[in-house]
Amino acid sequence: MSGRPSFLAELKRRNVIRAGLLYIGAVWALAQGVAQLGPPLGAPEWITRWFVIAAGIGFPFWLAFAWFYEWTPQGLKRESEITADASIVRSSSRKLDRAIITVLTVAVVLLLTDRLIVRKSDGATAIPAKSIAVLPLLNESGDPQQEYFSDGLSEELISALGRCAISK
Repeated sequence: MSGRPSFLAELKRRNVIRAGLLYIGAVWALAQGVAQLGPPLGAPEWITRWFVIAAGIGFPFWLAFAWFYEWTPQGLKRESEITADASIVRSSSRKLDRAIITVLTVAVVLLLTDRLIVRKSDGATAIPAKSIAVLPLLNESGDPQQEYFSDGLSEELISALGRCAISK
């Protein structure tokens, strides 16, 4: 074997995998935010779709950026300008890990708030002023062959009440 590290080992050493996870998590969190804040602000529905498409196009550029540059205490530096013994990969990888955890936490909180918060009805599912609700009649006779009778009565009651409501 030559003394060169494998491609995967080099990706890990340069924190490209962590940078990719950070990017994906940030895009997910931002897409959740855009999807939640878009409708109340009057933004069209296609905004979220195009945001995700633009983020997908930007992903390879982000990975290339992570391949060529490294975070140092002095700021961003080209990876080729840093000697192997001066590299602080461990320190910067811990910072990236914290950033990934923070971004994913925000994304999960946004996802949960989107799923668990009750929204006001837009009127499409509102109950009209004149509506009918009929509970099904039960077969109390104990004879399972008489089930059709209670079902038929329920259906007939719904039909009769519906005709009355339409005629008024």
